[in-house]
Amino acid sequence: MGDDSHLYRDATEKVLILRKIVQDKVYLYVFRYYILYVKTVFQWRPIGGEKQASISGGSQSPI
Repeated sequence: MGDDSHLYRDATEKVLILRKIVQDKVYLYVFRYYILYVKTVFQWRPIGGEKQASISGGSQSPI
């Protein structure tokens, strides 16, 4: 029985490590796309106000 519990614990640790790796990759993926989204949004809607937006991005139509 001792051997079985040891094997089970090993497997559980491996699964937890794998899950953590996958989670980190997902977070990076989401983070990258979030930054891209924010950049796209602030290209035609700068914090300065609407006047700057109409001057800098007149041809760009907001999606």
